[in-house]
Amino acid sequence: MPKQRSKSADDQLSGSRPKRYLVYATVVIAAVVWLWFGGGAAGFALMQARSALGGRDLDASLEWIEIVDWLDARNAEAALLKARISRRKGELGQAREWLQKALDRGCPQKDVRREQTLAFAQAGQMREAEPQLRALLLDPGDDAQEICEAFASGYYLNHELKKAAALIDSWAADFPEDPQPWLFRGRIQKSQHEPKLAESAFREALKRDPNFVDAWPELGEVLIELLRPEEALAAFQRCLELDPNHDNARVGIAAAFVVLGKPEKALPELNRVLKNRPHLHTALLQRGKLHMESARYDEAVMDFRVLCQLAQGVPGHRYQLAMALRSAGQVEEARGHFEFAEKGRTAIRAVDMVTLRVSENPKDLKARFELGTTLLEYGDPTQGVAWLRGILEYDPQHREALKALTLYYEDRSKKEPGFTEVAEHFRSKYDLASATASGKNTAPVAD
Repeated sequence: MPKQRSKSADDQLSGSRPKRYLVYATVVIAAVVWLWFGGGAAGFALMQARSALGGRDLDASLEWIEIVDWLDARNAEAALLKARISRRKGELGQAREWLQKALDRGCPQKDVRREQTLAFAQAGQMREAEPQLRALLLDPGDDAQEICEAFASGYYLNHELKKAAALIDSWAADFPEDPQPWLFRGRIQKSQHEPKLAESAFREALKRDPNFVDAWPELGEVLIELLRPEEALAAFQRCLELDPNHDNARVGIAAAFVVLGKPEKALPELNRVLKNRPHLHTALLQRGKLHMESARYDEAVMDFRVLCQLAQGVPGHRYQLAMALRSAGQVEEARGHFEFAEKGRTAIRAVDMVTLRVSENPKDLKARFELGTTLLEYGDPTQGVAWLRGILEYDPQHREALKALTLYYEDRSKKEPGFTEVAEHFRSKYDLASATASGKNTAPVAD
């Protein structure tokens, strides 16, 4: 039989419970008071925001920062973190606004300057950023990986691939568990048409973090290039398991089905993507090709028209539209697109050779200008702009580059007013450079 407690023992226990509960309640009340009135709640929310940002979950980080703003509308670190999130998203205008708010709220100037430098680096404005790199790496604080990522992005954007690779090597060595440098390495190798090396790099990233969403679609794309569609399909599907709204992964699934000879499975995936994002280039291109293969020429014309309106200078897109128009019986209109496509292809053939020249000598501004203007007219305008802006890192008053950027943004601002400020910026830079050059030309010659 179990041993029974004595009555006196039970009485002692029951008497001690209220006291114990009172202690617990006092501790809980004190914690609540400290959280709400002692700044602890804001501190806790900031800690969670930093953690989410470190894990690259920008949306979760922003949600925690909104809580901080609600608790403490003048919190300087909240504004600084919002600036960093905006920079990570590529919203550099918003980043500048939040940095100013951080400064107004009393954020240390050193922290604001660091984030400004990272914004310059990420945007490829290395003339402003690069002189600060050594000091940043000597005293990185908790931002060593952030610094490496921003500068690697800038070097990559400006096609200074040797500098990017050297920084990525140091980054990977100093942080062996970080998958991000391997993602960057893979992207560089992919851009250099080295799919096997890129595959290896992306797999190294995933070895370090199997849930690294960004690496799965990159791996899938190089596996498609290597004609391994079953493995590619698995990579894209894994990406969707981690992020069900990842449209590029769904486009990748469609591409894998096409290579596997199952176009009937590809079309529903593309329709689903384009319902949510009707202007997604890769989805429009793939669906247009599927329509052509199924002799749905009018539907193909519709997709390729939209695609060419979005990126009218890409020769391949214009050629696809020409083929669809001719198949639909619109031969006369097709002729003009065929002519443009042939001119563009001739120009684009030289791009790889000129790119090699820049890789060997990043200061070859003539080659950079040739690439920038060619891509503006016949390729991806965003790449053309990047090449032209890269010239200004070496020569801020390069008139030809400034003129090309001015004309591009002025034309774009007619359709998208949001680019008016950028157009005015480059117009003023171009006018100043022209005036300076004119002054030099008319200056009296010394005896």
